[in-house]
Amino acid sequence: MAKSSYEKALDKQMKEAKKQADAAARRERAKSIIDGQPIKNGFRFMDGNAEQLLQIILDKYDGAETNRVWGDMDNLPQYLQMSFNLELEKLLMYGVLSSAHNFISGFEVYLSPQGKSYFSDKAMAVASNQNFVTEISHRKQYDVFISHANKDKLEYVDALYQSLSKLGINIFYDSKVLSWGDNWKNVILDGTAKSEFAIIVISKQFFGREWTEKELSEFLSRQNESGQKIILPLIHSITLDELKGQYPDLADLHALRSEDITVEEIAILLAKELIKRYR
Repeated sequence: MAKSSYEKALDKQMKEAKKQADAAARRERAKSIIDGQPIKNGFRFMDGNAEQLLQIILDKYDGAETNRVWGDMDNLPQYLQMSFNLELEKLLMYGVLSSAHNFISGFEVYLSPQGKSYFSDKAMAVASNQNFVTEISHRKQYDVFISHANKDKLEYVDALYQSLSKLGINIFYDSKVLSWGDNWKNVILDGTAKSEFAIIVISKQFFGREWTEKELSEFLSRQNESGQKIILPLIHSITLDELKGQYPDLADLHALRSEDITVEEIAILLAKELIKRYR
């Protein structure tokens, strides 16, 4: 049955309301990321994903006076495609773009003067503050390492990864980091050392597995040595008593339950932890 004019108008109104709500949520996420970035000598440093997208845009810039740059979405790395609307929002908020539009197959942006000079301005800000050079060198390559059982990937962990990616968070996730021919054991151990936090997705499938236990052991050792929070326990389809019985060392850590919180809410909580850590 064809919809009445009233039903069509209502559908249109609901779609517009959802669009506005999504845009508001995206602006809030962008602001939380930007607010966590350091400012040195009056210069605000952008987060890694924003810098990478700006560099791609600058590489395409032909020097035209209009400052217009057009690009093909398919030529962007997959992780930037997934969070593209968020990355554009951030670039606008950082002030390196004066306007931006994205389409199904491409995007059109206009660079601001700050955008064209961002990387040279950044180099000057770093060169004028040696302490900040040291600070940058000690920042981990990955914001978070997702430790999990392979059997939980499709059912839960992939969705968690995608939610974190949308916030521009740098993630060590084995299926995205490992390349053909890699020594996977060395890559994973390297990832544990180069990650600021570790979300440990603990389920019955996690129990007793050689490499999940190894990852947990590495993060426990780091946390005990540094005295700094690293492990963020997330229990999945098990009880707190089961967690404490299997891993007494985690008994005193506040754990989240996957059935009590959405992956989107987890991403926001992690973003807040990163803001506190990097501020």
